[in-house]
Amino acid sequence: MKINFKRSMSILAISSVFFFQGCGGGGGASTPTTPPAGNEPVGGTDGKYKYDRVSIAGSSITWGAGYLGESSYVGEVEKYLREDVADTVGPDELPNPNEIINEIMSYQGKLYRYNQNTEISGSIIGDSISIVFASSDVDTVVEMIADGNSLGTYTIKSNENIKPVKRYPDIGVNSFRETDSRSVKEWTLGDNNNENHTYTLKVKEGSLLLNYITNHMYHFQNAGIGGYAASTFLLNGTQTTTQEIRDFNPDLFLFESSTNDAQTWAGENANSTNNWIIENPVDFTIPASDQIQLANPVTVQAGDVVVMGTYNGDIRNLAVGIVKINSTSNIVTLTENAPTDIATKCKIKRITTWENNVKEVISRVTSNVSKSVVVGIGTSGVPNYDPTYTVPYVDEDGVTQNDFVARRLMGYKEKGKILAAENGWMFFDFFGKILEFEPGIDSTSSWSNGDNTHPRNEGYRLFGEAVTDVLKTK
Repeated sequence: MKINFKRSMSILAISSVFFFQGCGGGGGASTPTTPPAGNEPVGGTDGKYKYDRVSIAGSSITWGAGYLGESSYVGEVEKYLREDVADTVGPDELPNPNEIINEIMSYQGKLYRYNQNTEISGSIIGDSISIVFASSDVDTVVEMIADGNSLGTYTIKSNENIKPVKRYPDIGVNSFRETDSRSVKEWTLGDNNNENHTYTLKVKEGSLLLNYITNHMYHFQNAGIGGYAASTFLLNGTQTTTQEIRDFNPDLFLFESSTNDAQTWAGENANSTNNWIIENPVDFTIPASDQIQLANPVTVQAGDVVVMGTYNGDIRNLAVGIVKINSTSNIVTLTENAPTDIATKCKIKRITTWENNVKEVISRVTSNVSKSVVVGIGTSGVPNYDPTYTVPYVDEDGVTQNDFVARRLMGYKEKGKILAAENGWMFFDFFGKILEFEPGIDSTSSWSNGDNTHPRNEGYRLFGEAVTDVLKTK
């Protein structure tokens, strides 16, 4: 059972000696086994379910502003594992630093400087203890003492330019970031059922730039790339491919997809791999909230996609629904209510290529590896639409029309759930999380950058919660 410890701060300054105590739970074995039952967070105090290496891939929604930390939802997942699963003393909880150095790629964006002869003391629950640091301008020697016994000294070289997280130019792949193993020193405390340990970290020589102290080390990879669709990850010569993700060797792989995928097929013709069942587009009416009525009968299957609106090169002109039941009539039933305030035109098609691309991305990441990889998928979509804003276009008869700008790719949410259930993957619902927070138009940029698509800080938090809500129940 997960035990939530209230973090408490008790810092005693005696000369250059400091005391800190704070616990967040976690610790223990790192081999993934059966998840705990019920709604207990992964990890828990039993430490049976750990994702040591977490890779999250997708489009600009994953990528954020290009950071692993505060400016991406990947950072929110990192924060959850660091603070709620592991027992971690974060930067803001470290005692009395001589100097704060802002380093946006580090955890919480901070490094704290501790000069020679400083001691940092506290307690931690678990079978190991790690420190994460950056190299300073001088060689630095630290000593770890646990339960009164010295675990030896460790030297951090000044000429290695170590930082807690690698930036992408350092490793040759755009938007890849991970906890740099060179910035981590771990000491084993023994298999003792996650007992509480006291520790003292001594700066024997030099100047320690400390990021945090933890009982369990996680490594993260942000593999988000602006403009990427699922198919892009399968191409050779692109900025990021599935091979780079495999090279990271993740224990947990989370894949966000849909918005850019929709843009790639929205204007396709009948010769595409996802053939249009209805190509025109054709007019429809809404006889019931979850139905659309066409002029002629059509053969559709559950899972087919109904694209409502007119594309005209702008995905915001579309709403998307999923067919709920097979039909050969002129009535098409959707899994969710049809939008009533968009242009009453539609196309219908199957999106097996998108499904197959998602499956292939995950297959390439998880196949022929030496361990089991836990998988989750998310369908971001474009959550909201603006019925007050119209875009002019010229229809097939040469007449200028105005369509509402629809931003409701609701179909991918349903399709993503189906794919996840069929393949035993986790599903995290960005779409639903945003609509809970803002069911209307994000006119005040409360969660997005004003485009109802790309998140800002509140959006990153909500997207991160969409992931961690699932992790807490698995």
